[in-house]
Amino acid sequence: MMRQRPRSGNQGFAMFLVMVYIFMAVAVVAGVSTAVLSAHRTTDNLDASRKALEAAEYGEVQVVSGLSGGSGVDLGLAAWRKLQEQTPAPAPLRQLPAFSAPGVAPLRVAALPGAEYVALAEPLKEHAQGGDAGAGAASPEQAELVVVYAAGRCGNAEHRLEAVYRAVPARQDGMPKTFTRIAWREISLPR
Repeated sequence: MMRQRPRSGNQGFAMFLVMVYIFMAVAVVAGVSTAVLSAHRTTDNLDASRKALEAAEYGEVQVVSGLSGGSGVDLGLAAWRKLQEQTPAPAPLRQLPAFSAPGVAPLRVAALPGAEYVALAEPLKEHAQGGDAGAGAASPEQAELVVVYAAGRCGNAEHRLEAVYRAVPARQDGMPKTFTRIAWREISLPR
């Protein structure tokens, strides 16, 4: 005959403790997983925002480079500007259009995967007098003060900026005119 051990009243309590420990371990793992995923999303959003700002700054530099070299000052916005000139009352160029607006063809930044930009330059004198873009005002290359507008986008992040440049005459004939930035600000997105 086999002897049976008497049942202890502690077996149920031990099972309860094991279940509590398992529940706590699952809760800790779930909490850590949520924190890691949230940190990853935040890092991705900050990285996209940084790339968008760098794309806008790249657009600004490209426009100033174009001004110095005498090339175009509409980067990704030439078709949009033509559409604006064809409308009866052109919208002021102080605000860049949305990236999805008709005629906007954003340019990509090779060094920043997923980042794109648009940029343009306008003579400041034209804005002060309230003139239109096609009213025969001086070109940005010939103006004393030039306003550069640039926008950069990466994913859902978008940054826009405005910079004012002063033309510095060339020291020798045949050398390109240079531009010195005298003001810079980030402008808010249109709503």
